[in-house]
Amino acid sequence: MGNDQSNVQPVGHSDKHSAVRVFLDSGAFGAYNRHAELGIDSYIDYIKSNRQWIWQYVSLDVIPGRRGRPRSQRERDESARQSYDNLQEMKSHGLSPIPVFHAGESFYWLDRMIADGEPYIGLSIRKGLDAAARTRWLTEAFSRSTDAKRIKFHAFGMLNFATLSRYPWASADATTWTLEPANGKLWLPQVGADGEFSYRHRPIPVITSGRIHRSKTAAMRLETLGPTLRDRARRFLHDAGLTFDDVRSTPGRCRAMLHYFRELQKALGVTIIFATSPDLRDPILNDMNANCRLLSYFELQNKPIDFLSHYVATGYPPRGP
Repeated sequence: MGNDQSNVQPVGHSDKHSAVRVFLDSGAFGAYNRHAELGIDSYIDYIKSNRQWIWQYVSLDVIPGRRGRPRSQRERDESARQSYDNLQEMKSHGLSPIPVFHAGESFYWLDRMIADGEPYIGLSIRKGLDAAARTRWLTEAFSRSTDAKRIKFHAFGMLNFATLSRYPWASADATTWTLEPANGKLWLPQVGADGEFSYRHRPIPVITSGRIHRSKTAAMRLETLGPTLRDRARRFLHDAGLTFDDVRSTPGRCRAMLHYFRELQKALGVTIIFATSPDLRDPILNDMNANCRLLSYFELQNKPIDFLSHYVATGYPPRGP
């Protein structure tokens, strides 16, 4: 399985008494979707100016092609080369970013990262890759490393049980904690032979919103759960400090999902990083002790100079004038 959370050592801010640890992503994909560009120099300057407040930070990767049309292999190869150049530029400034290897790029680039001695590498699956192809790609990626104890891997946008449990991840991030609740669902853990919750088995999706939602995965409805599953759901929600009425709403389901991921983190030994907006004022992440958070430089770049220090100390953005 994955590594213990304590093995993911901070490269910047390390005060365990602070409210939040920030995992800084460049936001390259968000910029790409908005037809915007991110400059490597400004990204480097931001990290150097805020290094004491940043726990981990990601290299500035380059997204291939143009939005709205298929990407050619030539475009993927060129973007991989540019991403590697950005990585070397950041390292030349004394930084230690996490490089990202994307599905569709030549494995030459992953091999090169490993040969360079990179201690922490991000793996990113492209949208639309089916489960079988995803498994083949990840299995190949992990097989390239003969020193699994030295190299840690981060899963970008792959916060699902099958992927997390199959490979030895150090950390993973995603917006699943908000996307599933927005679709009316939460995840219910299985129960082991001892009657205790088991987070080492695939969870049961349960719809609690009372509305019909379209979904790619089968999900049971809270109203139709049999006595055994309904009692299990009641116990799970009680452990999270919630009731059936609470999870009729999206915020309640978000809290239930955060509780599930906290327990999953303990079971698998994977540090789970919750992707969020830096402008979110809702206390839910603080209340549920979801303290490792992914923030985007693309969204932070124009914030006031004291924004990140305040966010790390409190878990909230500063109030405006």
